[in-house]
Amino acid sequence: MSYNRLIDDLTAFCEQLDPDKYPDWLPNGALDEHYQVLESVLAWLHRLIPIHVEPELFTDVIRELDRKREEILDFYLTYFEENDVIGDGDVLYHADYIFVLASRHMEILRDRARHAVRFIRNRPKAIITLCGGGFMWQKTESEEMLAFLQSQGDLGLTPDRVVIEDDSIDTVGNAVLSKLKLRQKKLLAPSGKLMLVTSDFHAIRAIHIFRRVYGSDYSIALARVPSNYTAEEKRQFAAHELKSDSASCRGIFSINYFVGMAFKPYDSIKLGDERTYFYQMILEHEFYKHRYDLIRKYQGVLR
Repeated sequence: MSYNRLIDDLTAFCEQLDPDKYPDWLPNGALDEHYQVLESVLAWLHRLIPIHVEPELFTDVIRELDRKREEILDFYLTYFEENDVIGDGDVLYHADYIFVLASRHMEILRDRARHAVRFIRNRPKAIITLCGGGFMWQKTESEEMLAFLQSQGDLGLTPDRVVIEDDSIDTVGNAVLSKLKLRQKKLLAPSGKLMLVTSDFHAIRAIHIFRRVYGSDYSIALARVPSNYTAEEKRQFAAHELKSDSASCRGIFSINYFVGMAFKPYDSIKLGDERTYFYQMILEHEFYKHRYDLIRKYQGVLR
C-alpha cells in the first residue's frame, strides 16, 4: 500500500465535505455515512501510528479528519437545537398518526410522553402508537407510557385509537414493527400524515428511519422534546446517533450478496418495504436475530 496515495485520497475526501451540503445530506442519511467513514478511518490511523516508523506522515491528515468530524457534530447539534419541528410542518396540525418513541431511561420516557399530551389532546381523531418493548421486566416501555398518559386526564385513549407496539427495542424496530402492527390491526391507510415525538438528540435518526420504513406516500414531521443535558453530554449523544443511524442503514436497509469472492452492498430495497426490512432485522440486527417468535406473531401481514 502506498501511504502517500492514501493520504492524498483522504485529503480529497475531506475537501468534498462541504458544510453547505450538510443540510441536503441530512435527510437521506448521507451525513451519517460520511461521519461513519471519518470515525472508521481515524480509528484505523490511530492503530497504525504507534507501529509506523514515520508517524509524522499522518499528522496533517489526522488533524483535518478530526476537524471535519467536529464540524459535522457542530452542524448536527445546531440543527436540532434551532428547529423545533423537523420535516413537514403541516403534519403537526393535521396528523393522522402520532408515534411516541420510548427510551430505556424512565425520565426521558416520561418527558416524551408528557410532551405528546397536548398533541394527543388537540388531535382527537389521530391514531396513537406507543412504541417500545424495551428492557424493563415489570412493564414494557409502551405500557409505562400508556399508564402515564392515562394519568393525565381524559385524552380519549380508547382501545380503537391506541396501538401498543411492545416488541421493539430500538428505533428501527419502532418503525418496522409499528407499521406491521398497524397493518395487523387494519389501521394503516395507504397514505397519511405521521407525527413523531422523541428527544432532540434522537430526532434526526428517528425521522430518517421512519421515512425509509413508511415510504413516500406518508408525510412525516417530528416534534422534538428538549433535553436538559449539558453541552458535552449532547455532543456525546449526537456522536452516538450519527454512528447508530449509519449502522442501521447499512445492516437493515440494504442486502449483501456475493460478487466474485466478496460481499457487496446491494441497495435495492425500495422505500416503504417494511416486510423486507423486517427479514433483514431477523437476519442482521443484534437485537432481533433469530426472533422467530416475531415471524409467527406478524406472519399474517408478512405475506
